[in-house]
Amino acid sequence: MEFTLERQIKLAKGWVKGDQKAFSELYDHLADKVYRYIYFKIKGSEVEDLVELTFLKAWEGRGSFDNDKSSFSTWIFTIARNVVIDYYRSQKETIDLADVADVIASDKLDSPKEATEKELDKENLSVALQQLDEPYREIIVLRYLEDFAYEEIAEMLDKSEGSVRVLNFRGLKKLKQIMKDLDMIL
Repeated sequence: MEFTLERQIKLAKGWVKGDQKAFSELYDHLADKVYRYIYFKIKGSEVEDLVELTFLKAWEGRGSFDNDKSSFSTWIFTIARNVVIDYYRSQKETIDLADVADVIASDKLDSPKEATEKELDKENLSVALQQLDEPYREIIVLRYLEDFAYEEIAEMLDKSEGSVRVLNFRGLKKLKQIMKDLDMIL
């Protein structure tokens, strides 16, 4: 069954009432996306635990969810973001994105030359994203890797849509410059 916004709203309404089957379907549709989002922030065995914690918090907090204010996917990513923030507060570590491009470039290639070029692009992108300041990196990951709209990102980050657009534009500009500088170095 196609996972449309209408389907998501219907499932979210059932989930708020305690329907475990509805929650299970929401989980099945969004768990991989939440996993990728958290993976870009944290790598290692903790990622799966944090995904589980995100959905556990969603289940426990279902009474505070308001379908009129946001979609379930926006709400769950806000929870994921807060789980990551709490994790870093407890770990006092910095974000490592060394393998971020693996997810971006996971499609199959036709030739060894293309594979080599793609691998170099992945490495450059990974290094460039590591060098990008966090506000820009987070917006770029949400916008281009997780395919969220500006309005949804603004809601998740508690910013205006205009400021998200500006940060996205500036982040892409900085990312492009970093990539250009890396090509000169590599």
